[in-house]
Amino acid sequence: MKKSGCIYIMTNPSFQEWVKIGYADDVEKRLADLNGSSAVPFSFRLYATLDVDERLSDCKYLHRLLDMVNSELRSVEKDEDGKVKRRREFFCIPPEDAYEILECIAGFSHGRLVRYDPSKEQKDEDKTADRAHAKFQATVDARLLFWAQFIEHTRTNQEYVKLFPGSRKPTKDHWYDLPIGTSRAHIALTINTRQNGIAVELYIPRDKKFYNELQVHSEEINAAVGPDLEWQPLQEKDASRIILRREMGDFRQFDDAKRKLAFEWLSSTAILFKRTFSRYI
Repeated sequence: MKKSGCIYIMTNPSFQEWVKIGYADDVEKRLADLNGSSAVPFSFRLYATLDVDERLSDCKYLHRLLDMVNSELRSVEKDEDGKVKRRREFFCIPPEDAYEILECIAGFSHGRLVRYDPSKEQKDEDKTADRAHAKFQATVDARLLFWAQFIEHTRTNQEYVKLFPGSRKPTKDHWYDLPIGTSRAHIALTINTRQNGIAVELYIPRDKKFYNELQVHSEEINAAVGPDLEWQPLQEKDASRIILRREMGDFRQFDDAKRKLAFEWLSSTAILFKRTFSRYI
């Protein structure tokens, strides 16, 4: 077979659950182009290639086949209305499964199928990535546990339950959102390891006018909430925030007493925020 290009499977330890499946006339050049960017911490590498004798404009038929098997495998970018803006060449599928698909195609196309062994450098990168993923997963697990225990703690707080009925499920994020009675803003409880503390904020996603309206009343709001309230217009961003912080150290190191203290401060401050800011909605 005269080679024209190849269908490739690439992996990257930066996102271990995903593979990139695409076509390239020159796969080594394509690999070099991807790795010329500093957007990801680790390099892409070839997992497998299948030579094809006709130049492809893209891999749309293979991608469509994968979408037909499971439409949720592919990474899809959507706009604010939920409409698909772009379908990416990344699929949440083990590379071994993706390779089996290429094996089936090679069975009737008779193209040369190559599976690549990782180099020593790539194996070292994998170990570094594994350590980073393990550390990240430990933090995610700690967040889930923290918010689950926080939700359980607030069940006996009648005022909190009245103001925030039907609490959300625990989240893996460092923030936990609560409604304030308007779509223009919401209350966010945060646990921040970089700043060694916890916080409650009024987060205003895309409404500078609302932020300015509130700032007119900043003196009386500060008097109600406290002098340490920070007003952050975030001029370079669409969002704005009004935040109150408390230094308590790394939440992952809290003992039972300190965790309970954090829960009480977060819940009481959330109540204070809702009662205060609701007057200006």
